[in-house]
Amino acid sequence: MKRYRQGKKVSGNGCVSQISYYRAKRCGGCPLLGMCHKSREDRIIMINHRLNELRNKARELLTSERGLMHRSKRPIEPEAAFGQLKGNNNFNRFTLKGLVGVGIEFALMAIGHNLRKMAAKAKNSENNGPDNPCSPSPLRLCHLCPNHYSRIGKAA
Repeated sequence: MKRYRQGKKVSGNGCVSQISYYRAKRCGGCPLLGMCHKSREDRIIMINHRLNELRNKARELLTSERGLMHRSKRPIEPEAAFGQLKGNNNFNRFTLKGLVGVGIEFALMAIGHNLRKMAAKAKNSENNGPDNPCSPSPLRLCHLCPNHYSRIGKAA
């Protein structure tokens, strides 16, 4: 393949990148022409060399000893909760503006998530009986606000 021109490409978010265009020679007689491309002319590919450099650097950092250590410490449990909020509750965008508004909206989503978990545990304990060791005891809903909730039967 031979580079035949340089160009710029603008992404959807306005990022401009330098692209190199390469054209193959003599695709007409190639037996793999139909599997390679469907154009009547020679095959053309676009390569962003800067992007390839950045990808290789990121791959090196992620596979290094330090990168593996950081990746092993990445928490899994919060990602599951965020996945449930996004997937099960169709939550993909905050509607309130500002840091305070986003905090309020996220707190409401977290309370709803906790209440759904509590209802599921209560339903399971009814089905399994009171002697089930997995039956939930009355507990705090939100571990972030321990002073706001108390165990049933005790004063707040």
